[in-house]
Amino acid sequence: MPLTTNKELLTLARKGGYAVGAFNINNLEILQAILSAAEGERSPAIIAVSEGAIQYAGMPYLISMVQTAAVQTSIPIALHLDHGKDLEVIRACIENGFTSVMIDGSEFEFEKNIDVTKKVVEMAKGKRVSVEAELGRLKGIEEKVSVSEKEAILTDPQAAEDFVKRTEVDALAIAIGTSALMAIGCQQYRICDTGKCPKGITTQDPELRARLNIEEAAKGLENFLKASTEELKDFARLTGNDDVHKLALSDLCTTNSEISDHTDIEHI
Repeated sequence: MPLTTNKELLTLARKGGYAVGAFNINNLEILQAILSAAEGERSPAIIAVSEGAIQYAGMPYLISMVQTAAVQTSIPIALHLDHGKDLEVIRACIENGFTSVMIDGSEFEFEKNIDVTKKVVEMAKGKRVSVEAELGRLKGIEEKVSVSEKEAILTDPQAAEDFVKRTEVDALAIAIGTSALMAIGCQQYRICDTGKCPKGITTQDPELRARLNIEEAAKGLENFLKASTEELKDFARLTGNDDVHKLALSDLCTTNSEISDHTDIEHI
């Protein structure tokens, strides 16, 4: 089926009393994993792409992948620009196949946020592209968006109502005390109050990194890699493959869930 818009997905979700997950992609494998899970749950999904992902993979590749996936899957999906800040990138997304865009003007004061958001709403008119905005600021880091605890602002309900009426956005991201974090590491240790992972994998939150003993973390990572190398050698011996360097990472990860957990970049 063709791509749908976030507005269409969320309208049905509200009527049906369920939520729709938004999942960020950077490459084909992540997209395939998301769709496999969504198909298994018979759940619609929002495929989100950040400005960083566009820089990394290229907009034409990402659009083509998701459009192809939409035709081949039996569940409704939307292609969404996540936390858009560059108006030219947002315009390109609207004109080239995205079905939803987010304008994140939360760093601006209220009236300027409204002005910037209205520009994007105007861009999307007649294009079958829904628009999401943001009001209030979440503490944490989410790719190119970094907000300290002092900068975090909760969304005022009355201001949110006024904002939606004046901008005519289709969706609004609000701050209600939740936190965003991008971490490198395993799920077990993805949030570390001490600022360091027992496995030696550090988070990218600047506040945590400031409290991190870099030398200790480096030593932990060195030990982790040495242990992983020994496990790889054991795997080679068990499979009769003397050339360790020819082993595929996917083969290793099927027998070593710990390494598999540490190979992803995770958005929380």
